[in-house]
Amino acid sequence: MNIGLSRKGLVLGIIVIFIGTIIIPSSYGLVKNNRIDTLNNKNTENGNIEYWALLVGPWVLGENPTFKNSSRYSAEMMYDALISSKNWREDHIKMITCENGTKTNILKGLRWLDAMEDKDDISVIYIATHGVQLSFFGIPLDLPPFDEADHCDEALVTYWSFEYPLLTYLRDDELKFLVNQLESQGICIIIDSCYAGGFNDAPRIKSFGSNILPIRHNKKYFSSADFCKGFSDEIKGDNRVIIMATEEDEVGYMSDKCFHFTEVLVKVFGEEFGDFNNNGFISAEEAFNYSKYRLEDQNPTIYDGYSGDLDITISKYELDYFSDCESVDGWKTIDHTGGIGGDLWHLSEIDCTTTSPTHCWYLGDEKTIRYNNNMGNSLISPKITLGINPRVTFYVKSEKESHDDLFLDVSLDNWSSYKTYKIWHIYDNWNQRGINPGFSGKTVQIRFRVESDESIPFNPGSGTGYFMIDEILIFSTRQV
Repeated sequence: MNIGLSRKGLVLGIIVIFIGTIIIPSSYGLVKNNRIDTLNNKNTENGNIEYWALLVGPWVLGENPTFKNSSRYSAEMMYDALISSKNWREDHIKMITCENGTKTNILKGLRWLDAMEDKDDISVIYIATHGVQLSFFGIPLDLPPFDEADHCDEALVTYWSFEYPLLTYLRDDELKFLVNQLESQGICIIIDSCYAGGFNDAPRIKSFGSNILPIRHNKKYFSSADFCKGFSDEIKGDNRVIIMATEEDEVGYMSDKCFHFTEVLVKVFGEEFGDFNNNGFISAEEAFNYSKYRLEDQNPTIYDGYSGDLDITISKYELDYFSDCESVDGWKTIDHTGGIGGDLWHLSEIDCTTTSPTHCWYLGDEKTIRYNNNMGNSLISPKITLGINPRVTFYVKSEKESHDDLFLDVSLDNWSSYKTYKIWHIYDNWNQRGINPGFSGKTVQIRFRVESDESIPFNPGSGTGYFMIDEILIFSTRQV
């Protein structure tokens, strides 16, 4: 009797789930009148590029209250970053946050985006929430249209999803269907999601028992690699850039204020330099490259199906100079001590920054991992013309004796005179440092100068000593 009831319950559960995928608001059955309104109100082509965005940061009912507002704050940060750029307008951005972040409202938001944009435009879809893969009693679940090679749908969590999971998840098929309706010349989709991170509470499942669970509870069958690959593969397209916050077997991280990946991403869209091709815009690709190497515990991934760079915001800065330190690039070294301290600056492949493929500048002996006493050794740039209000940034890493120092010098007159800046707080892991040298509009040279005294040429705690420099960047305020 019990076996029979269990089988009947299983069959009934499956039937209800499949009916639910058809009846509930979905991309295939969104209210007919809404579809008619969308078609009637479709923005007409005007030959001008307009920028449109749908930003989603839902509360999740049953969420750990400490992190309740993280997705909302993340969406608001993305809004602030976009609206700070002159190519964005307030009425071109729709926000869906907090208790409004239901599946129905998100689908309506996607329809709004479809109604507003046309083939001249750029569209951005940003969603910060959980990511899950679907299973039923531990078995991978692929709902209509049954298009998953691994027989498992990926989905995003909405407001009601911890209470009514399968009925209120936003599935990859639904997002794909609605994104495919967009005509925009370029579409940037940013998904900041993971399985756990700060969202540590298991969903309180009410439908069909506790076997309908997000992927993190069914690791026997899936991994986060499956979710990231499956979700991005599902929504790929020729005119799209898809940015995912995590990759293989990772969780994304968050605080009670925001998702960490978004926190880094919005900096380059809104505040910091990232225009490495110097075309006046920050592209999705540039923002991704900036963010990828500034996260210690997660590795974002990108799918780039857009021809060229997909420009999102106007850069506040222009590039004056950049060296990734992969080659000499016109730099030279000099020993100021006449041979006493030695000339130890050289290109090295030892533990260079992750953004710089293989090389960095290294002062020291790589065999002994020590430098010399009584050094006065400089690494000198070629001549560089500065813009308005220039800033010099670089990555530095060092182990040293406390009385040995690194300086950044700037000269207008081939080193007859110079301004000097001592670089403080150098550690044995890579950190970015920067100075504002002044000299707007002038042609200068910079140099990294190491001075050591007559005592031990290494960190007495570790027994090793070196100075390393990578990714030397100079940018200035863009002149409109």
